[in-house]
Amino acid sequence: MSVSDDKTFDSASNGNLGHTAKVIYDNLVPTLEITPDGTLTNSEILLFTFEFSEEVFDFSAEDVMGFESGDIIVTGGTAGTFTIVDGDTYSLEVMQEAPRRCECLTLPAMKS
Repeated sequence: MSVSDDKTFDSASNGNLGHTAKVIYDNLVPTLEITPDGTLTNSEILLFTFEFSEEVFDFSAEDVMGFESGDIIVTGGTAGTFTIVDGDTYSLEVMQEAPRRCECLTLPAMKS
């Protein structure tokens, strides 16, 4: 949208300065890669990193279109603390069950 110079005037006959405004619509869905902090470990706590392809907003354990750490399916462990690292990176601690063998972490499709 744009308005050229001198299209409107005030009571002293001063014309406006032109201006242009744009709205950019991002319709690309961000991708997500989930990686553990290591491949083999006997540690009780594993740290998984959630890396989005772009900055995402309102992604938290409490509210991302209904997303919370309980929505993550963990086989062989329990989802724990969910932390914002920066605008496109988040982490999740997973407490492994004895004998400390977390086999799978699944994030279902986001709810709309």
